Amino acid sequence: YHIDAALFGKYLKDKYSIPRGVQHIDDKVIHVNQDLDGSISNLVTENNDEITADLFIDCTGFKSLLLGQALEIPFTTYKDKLINNKAWATHKPFKDKNKEMELWGNNTAIENGWVWNVPLWPNIGTGYVYCDGFINDDDALVEFQKHIGCGDELDYKLVKMKNGRYSKFWHKNCLAIGLSSGFIEPLESTGLL
Repeated sequence: YHIDAALFGKYLKDKYSIPRGVQHIDDKVIHVNQDLDGSISNLVTENNDEITADLFIDCTGFKSLLLGQALEIPFTTYKDKLINNKAWATHKPFKDKNKEMELWGNNTAIENGWVWNVPLWPNIGTGYVYCDGFINDDDALVEFQKHIGCGDELDYKLVKMKNGRYSKFWHKNCLAIGLSSGFIEPLESTGLL
């Protein structure tokens, strides 16, 4: 199934978690404090002072703020085997939703990498995965725009991928999920990890 991750996260927050008593804090972590044994004691945030908990779930993406940075768990890179390290991503509008709305994602090889095409309800999520050792970012964007038939009218995001995994996903009182624990290239996404 194709799921709009942002909408699904909002649904879980607003319709499931908060009605069941979960406190949602939208803030930026500026420091991680640790106990003498190395576990996380609290998070210092920009607007809410300190947040203390028994268990911390690191869902900070490639940054891996808690597991990778604060707890310094070693990272095993796969860049010698999986050379694609960047992607241009965007959402494009449907031209004809009745024809373009498919129940599967399409992946197409182009000049220096491959393009994903995932129809979602409001638009089509698409991106170009490539290795910056073979093409620079600007030229890759031009190839991608040519392939999807859209130009500067769309918002494009450059994603720097970190292929590999941390040696542990759970250390002391911190559990890393998703990109915070590792990543093995968008074709498999984090589902197979």
